[in-house]
Amino acid sequence: MNSSISLPDPGRQRRLPSRFSWLDHRLLREGHLAACACPEALALYLILCTAADARGLSYYSEKRLSALLAISGSQLKAARRCLVKNDLIAWRPPHYQVLCLDPETVRQSRLRHPALTGRSAQPMSLEQVLQQLANTTTTRDDDA
Repeated sequence: MNSSISLPDPGRQRRLPSRFSWLDHRLLREGHLAACACPEALALYLILCTAADARGLSYYSEKRLSALLAISGSQLKAARRCLVKNDLIAWRPPHYQVLCLDPETVRQSRLRHPALTGRSAQPMSLEQVLQQLANTTTTRDDDA
């Protein structure tokens, strides 16, 4: 962080609010946002991050989330699927959990509970990783 750069509006410098809420910088640096091509998913994630308690739990109902986002129930389900698929949230009706992005925590969680993420806790060969990336790229290209 470079403190020698002057702020355009010093009176509005961000401060940690007294209530618990934040967005993790890893969302951008590790490509999590880029993986969610669905704008509704990003909007849902923002609401869940700002509404979650210290454990990452949000208690908003499907109806309330749909109203806040001005989207249909089916759009909400698609947004939720995108976030779950990209390992940003967990969902067990009626609760959402914003997940930790710390790589070691993610790894340990997958080793303990591989069924929760739908991902294998087993090591993958470089060939398997490249094949998985190729399949993901092909799927995204087909959707465009």
